[in-house]
Amino acid sequence: MNTSVVSDEARNSIRKHVVASLEYMGNAQLMLTKQEAGKASEMLWGGVSQALEALAESRNRRLKEHRSLRFFVAEVSRETGDKGINNAFYQAENLHTNFHSVDMDVQSVAANVDSIRELVSKLLSMIPPELTSQKEA
Repeated sequence: MNTSVVSDEARNSIRKHVVASLEYMGNAQLMLTKQEAGKASEMLWGGVSQALEALAESRNRRLKEHRSLRFFVAEVSRETGDKGINNAFYQAENLHTNFHSVDMDVQSVAANVDSIRELVSKLLSMIPPELTSQKEA
């Protein structure tokens, strides 16, 4: 991809999504230590959704609704041949549902952390580094 065609506005948005994703992941861990299963679930979902938003924007695409996340993650999974991306996304989506119903306890939520962390890492690693670093003046 030619990253020189990505606007400064888009670069700033990509960086915001990356920072938000990493903050959500850190906050998820904090919520788990506080025994807050519902909040930890939503933070893990937030980490994934923000990483997807960053990756999509790095490709000059915007994900405007929840289902567009599903379509995009399926596309990325097919493109990479990594079914784990799709599977971990659905784990994260299940955690998003848990925020509203809180059917999962802290241990059940915590059991998903490693796969969610790996997914976020994979997604963020697909973003060209020059789009996430500060542009020199």
